Amino acid sequence: MPHPYLRPCVTSQALIGVITNPINSMVPIVVETFKKQGDCTPGKVFGVTAIDVVRANTFVAETLGLDPECVFVPVVGGHSGATTIPILSQAKPCNELTQVIARRNGEQIERLTAAIQDADGDIIRAKRGRGIPTLSVAFAATRFAISLARGINGQPSVVECAYVASEVVQAVNYFSSPILIGPDGVMEYLGLPKMSEYENCLLSSAIPILQDDVKRGLYFVHGEPPPIMTSTSTGLREHKPRVFH
Repeated sequence: MPHPYLRPCVTSQALIGVITNPINSMVPIVVETFKKQGDCTPGKVFGVTAIDVVRANTFVAETLGLDPECVFVPVVGGHSGATTIPILSQAKPCNELTQVIARRNGEQIERLTAAIQDADGDIIRAKRGRGIPTLSVAFAATRFAISLARGINGQPSVVECAYVASEVVQAVNYFSSPILIGPDGVMEYLGLPKMSEYENCLLSSAIPILQDDVKRGLYFVHGEPPPIMTSTSTGLREHKPRVFH
């Protein structure tokens, strides 16, 4: 019997943002649960990773002495520690950031990456374990919800980074990358930004973690170990944007 809160007539019309951790496992849980209830709409379920983008924008803006609203850093992968991969080499305004990184021989990009990946831990330690980054998460979630509303209303060029069912990376079925949002959810996967050698190494290290996180979600729903996924040396395959109608 379908769960009363997961009726297909309701979920098929909704765009759903998942912000409960662990997002890397929770999004597969939500998608697979809807599938079991007869509602197969994975492109309408979004893991809200906007907080990672907000943090990346803020850290880069501080480095460059800019307003965070003038900076954009794509963040790919997942939403946990080493799976959070800020593509600082493609930050906008990219020319200024590239010059800063070049002057410091790459040390700055590693420091910024570590700060973005461990931002939650820094806040929890600062609060002595008595709190979590609720205000920043609420801010980022609100921004993402507004983007969903814009997409539902048919506004053009609504692009966000979100953790969704995806084939952008061959070795994992769920991945965070830039997507185009429309009335029906994910309208187009925009692929991976061009990445530096350092960022490709981060991605290769993140793939096994993402695989395990997804498996945990599938196991929770289906009650049996999911098939073991194997990865290539890079975990990547040639990407062609997929458009949904």
